[in-house]
Amino acid sequence: MHRLQGKRREIGLPQGALKAVGFERDEGLVDYSERSFLGYRLLHDYFTFPDKFMFVDIGGLKRSLADRDLKDIEINFYFAHYEMGDRLARLAQNLGRNNFKLGCTPIINLFKQQAEPVKLTHTRHEYAVTPDVRLQGHAEVVSIDRVQRVKKIAGTDTVSECNPFFEPRGDLGPDACYWIGRRRPSRHGKQGGTEMVIRVVDRELDLVDAGSDSLSISLTCSNRDLPQLLSYGGSQSDFIFENDGVVDGIRLLRKPTVTARVPLGDGLIWRLISHLSLNHMSLVSQGKEVLQEMLSLYNYRRGLAVRKQISGILSIKSEAVVVRIGHPRPNFVRGVGITLELDESQYIGSGVFLFGKVLDHFFGQYCTVNSFTQLTLRTRQREKRIVQWPPRTGDQPLV
Repeated sequence: MHRLQGKRREIGLPQGALKAVGFERDEGLVDYSERSFLGYRLLHDYFTFPDKFMFVDIGGLKRSLADRDLKDIEINFYFAHYEMGDRLARLAQNLGRNNFKLGCTPIINLFKQQAEPVKLTHTRHEYAVTPDVRLQGHAEVVSIDRVQRVKKIAGTDTVSECNPFFEPRGDLGPDACYWIGRRRPSRHGKQGGTEMVIRVVDRELDLVDAGSDSLSISLTCSNRDLPQLLSYGGSQSDFIFENDGVVDGIRLLRKPTVTARVPLGDGLIWRLISHLSLNHMSLVSQGKEVLQEMLSLYNYRRGLAVRKQISGILSIKSEAVVVRIGHPRPNFVRGVGITLELDESQYIGSGVFLFGKVLDHFFGQYCTVNSFTQLTLRTRQREKRIVQWPPRTGDQPLV
């Protein structure tokens, strides 16, 4: 709707103008390897920071309002039929313009850092990775991104790549070196968190003959639990800029969340290995227990709210379906229809729609080539289905 010379005129935006944000490949909280399944990143992001998905993009405004003398516009959202009228009334009463903000984005405490050089002395089989010796208690290694081996030959440094042991390459010679990282609880007293150690081996897992070599290591780090101490909600910017820019200030809308770390021990490695053997059919055909076990791997904080959401899955069923796609020359494609039933009482404060939408994208990523998935969401509390999403293959809807 827009206002023109004191008069109001309503203009409908095209179908698909309202788009959910947070599901695209370039919208993840953390970078994932190209070898990793991106569907897992959606689960990681949802259970770690679900507010990341509380964003929408509105497209088509420029085209719909072109060549109009506008002073201001007013955007209205209309609700479709809602089965529970009392809940719709409460929603309409409590939801207003103050619930929408422009110029917002999720942020994460991650930064690139060069580690202190590691001297290969042969006095130990693994070495601690230190982000910065001056901030050792306040910088935590999140990932090792690159390792280079520095060898002195005739007084000159010769640099060669040291590749991850579990990402082998066939073009490396027999003298190539590999690195293996291991995470352990931090030894820095009250700081908490974890630290990384690294060892350098050959392809037979034997320690390399390193001589006086050293390692140059590129890291992604965080500030451990320091973000929780940030003040927020003041009238001024909550951050200090290193350089001048076009932004006047950055304010936090809420207190930073507690640091999320993958728990160590408790047989997690074996659970992750079994995670790799899952495929699309085992997830939807072996009942809700397999799906719940997989989702529980992403409850890093072991929070009650996440456990309730996972336990709120009542059933999951699948069937073969055929849909017609394409215009003007249609094709018929065979895929898998999935029906997910949830208990709404386990999703108080979060709702079932976002949980279902994340799983819709996840199942779509899981489907095989030349196939698709279509998720239908139902709940115990309602007779009619909540939503049936369009058929999806990968990260693209078919229709």
